This record gives sequence, C-alpha cells and structure tokens, in this order.
Amino acid sequence: MTISKAYGLLEREGVLERRRGQTLVVRALAAGEQQINKLEPLRQHLASAAVLARQLGISREQALKLFRETLSSSS
Repeated sequence: MTISKAYGLLEREGVLERRRGQTLVVRALAAGEQQINKLEPLRQHLASAAVLARQLGISREQALKLFRETLSSSS
C-alpha cells in the first residue's frame, strides 16, 4: 500500500503518467518546464539571501550589485 501511495503522489505531482495499456512511466518534461526546474533551486537560495539582506539592512541596490559582481567573478 505504501508504494501505491508513493506512485499516486508522483502521478499527482506530474512526475509519472499513466498510459493506457502500460504501466506508469516517467513523464517527459517540456523545454519550458526543464528551464523552470533549473531555476527553482536558485530561486530558493536567492529568497534566503534576500531575507538575510533585509535583516542586515542592505539596500536592494547594494544586494543587486553584489550579486552581479559575484556572477561576473565566478565565470
């Protein structure tokens, strides 16, 4: 029953899809979905960084400047 629930959850989340006459298969992601999935971890880290910047009293302009500098220096 536990595995069945897990498969059901993955199907509701769109990870798996049920095809007629076949077992569950991993759903292929469209190009737009792949890009969104790539950006999500960055979005989560930036949200944490934004909270920290606010707590430290760092202005939006200073935070953006620091992010741009960090992007430039890491390439």
